[in-house]
Amino acid sequence: MKISAQKTAQGFVHDQAPNLVQDVRPQDLAARLRTIISEQGRDVLSRDPFSVYTRLTDEGITPDFAGSALVTLLAGIHLDAEGKHKEEISGLIRKKCFLNAAISDLLAEMYLLLYSDDSLKYRDDDANEGFRELCSEEWQYRYSGESSWRAVRSGVHIDCSCEVTLVYGVQDADKARLLLKHLLDDNPVVSADRLAAEIGSHLDELIQNRLDEWVTGDPYYEPDMDDFPGECRWVIEDFFEKHGLKLVRYDCDTDASDYEEDFEARW
Repeated sequence: MKISAQKTAQGFVHDQAPNLVQDVRPQDLAARLRTIISEQGRDVLSRDPFSVYTRLTDEGITPDFAGSALVTLLAGIHLDAEGKHKEEISGLIRKKCFLNAAISDLLAEMYLLLYSDDSLKYRDDDANEGFRELCSEEWQYRYSGESSWRAVRSGVHIDCSCEVTLVYGVQDADKARLLLKHLLDDNPVVSADRLAAEIGSHLDELIQNRLDEWVTGDPYYEPDMDDFPGECRWVIEDFFEKHGLKLVRYDCDTDASDYEEDFEARW
């Protein structure tokens, strides 16, 4: 990745620079970065800069300028730019990314706009709006997963599946806030949908882990999938109680195949 970034930077320094400067509006890039941050959190700039680049090009930012922004993200300029003047940011970009002065100035202006008082330093009435919406609505969640049980030294297995559909709400906002603290601290105006997706990722892991334990726990006896919906509900309700959530509706369907021969056992 570093090699690609260096190649990109070298290309921008030379022949592509004049056209790039003429075609670029730093405010356009800053606006799109703010949208990405509001949806995925501020840490996305460090966590997945290449997805940021892809999103920018998909939304009409030229690949050349999106690529130059990617170079600065890979170099960590976004971590050092807040609170600095344009000249300081531009100097950092030239030093760390080897971009020329014209492009560095454009990117420095972009970072100034990104970190201006009316962008990432949100007004008090905007902060936690997404969390308030999360607490005031009911949310639907769906899970679909599989796991396999293999009999000891018999060369057969059973494929088990589980589908869960549930509706939940927030019962204790303080507990729910602790669960989502890392997102809210990183981005106070993170959307309710993003917060619900985070809860969903916790449920995905929770249910899949319990399904695997249930199915594979005893290699001598096949799992009884008819009893799993009750076990799954107990695990979910326990998680909800710990994190200030409440279960409104719950439905769980399970299935298990007949004995099937392992492919390896045929040889």
